[in-house]
Amino acid sequence: MTVPVNSSARRVGAEPRSAPLRYVAVGVGALVAMAQVAADVVARGRLDPLYFDGGVYHRLAAGLAEHGVYGPPIANRPPGWPVLLAAVYRGVGIHPTAGLALNVVLAGLAAALVVLLAGRLGLSPLGAGAAGLIAGLCPWSLVLGATLYTETLYTLLVVLLALLVIGGRGRRAQVGWWAGIGLATGVGILARPQLVIWVPFALCFAFASRRPAAALAFLGVVVLVLTPWVVRNYARLGSFVPLDTRGGETLAVANNDLSEGGQSIEGLPQIPAGTEVENDRAYRSAAVQWILADPLRFVGRMDDRLVRTFDPVTKLIHGTFGSVSQRWTVRVIWIVLLAFVVWGLALHHRGPWLVPSSIVAATLLLVVGFGGGFRFLVPVVPFLSIWGVAGLTDVMTVRLQDHRPRGVAA
Repeated sequence: MTVPVNSSARRVGAEPRSAPLRYVAVGVGALVAMAQVAADVVARGRLDPLYFDGGVYHRLAAGLAEHGVYGPPIANRPPGWPVLLAAVYRGVGIHPTAGLALNVVLAGLAAALVVLLAGRLGLSPLGAGAAGLIAGLCPWSLVLGATLYTETLYTLLVVLLALLVIGGRGRRAQVGWWAGIGLATGVGILARPQLVIWVPFALCFAFASRRPAAALAFLGVVVLVLTPWVVRNYARLGSFVPLDTRGGETLAVANNDLSEGGQSIEGLPQIPAGTEVENDRAYRSAAVQWILADPLRFVGRMDDRLVRTFDPVTKLIHGTFGSVSQRWTVRVIWIVLLAFVVWGLALHHRGPWLVPSSIVAATLLLVVGFGGGFRFLVPVVPFLSIWGVAGLTDVMTVRLQDHRPRGVAA
């Protein structure tokens, strides 16, 4: 017996039954928050919450909370996450545990929003709850939430953006709604500048509303949110720095003779010591020259970078986690899950599903340019979980209908 491809997608875009879905969202959010607390406790003995980037963000937030000044005159870290941390530190005291508690709240909120987004896309309350739990209990997300990295906040923001864009379809107040989306996008860029690559996709959705003013409102608010940071950078650095001064180095780390499918600090070009802005430009120039010197070499690394990104046991820098048996156990489980994701994506890729697709596509563009590693994929795991549950639901629906007795109506 064959079932039409869109048989389980008829509810997609329909208004979900709000009350049960909200209860599920609250329950899933609470469970994920408790799981994050448990992950914090387990990881505390092996992973310092101030590990590497976490320590930098902590110091910036502490300085802002104590002295009201955002660090030394540098711009290699955007202020989104440190400002939020500083607000918490100002209220409860400067301690990494306060930051971890903030991550617990953000992780729970993100999981709840995943449930609401899945419901908006047509999943049943049960399926939406499963998607929220799968996304929130992703081991990578829990481990990163046990540090003061930006992933937890950024994941919450991209899920919120997808929900806002889909929720704005058909609304009369398109201009005001898209101004709000611009606000969320600007905050997201200040948390992780990589979100800027999604702005063209967002503009396409805004223009699709057939109200150019909505697109102008979106873009105008994004620029407005970024303006104080740009003005601060010009005042303290004497240069126009719209995002940060790490983009050039990050691009060079991924595009050098030793980077292959990931990133390599050892392969960075030797450049004369200069100011922060000069070094950023020099690294960016070196990376672009390396790409243009042999474009086929750059293109040839794309498949390796994509494979590394979808491999859950890879590091950003060369290497993998765990023993051989552990790695392949995790990979086999992940491959099975990905099969359902691919099936769900094959059946659900039109209409409102284009919104999460655009965020995933923007993420993969970053992978192509900046090297591969599963950490790149972590913020879009919520969307993969929704597709996975949708794919599993479709498979189960087909099997149930195939096993129905003859004469029973479909």
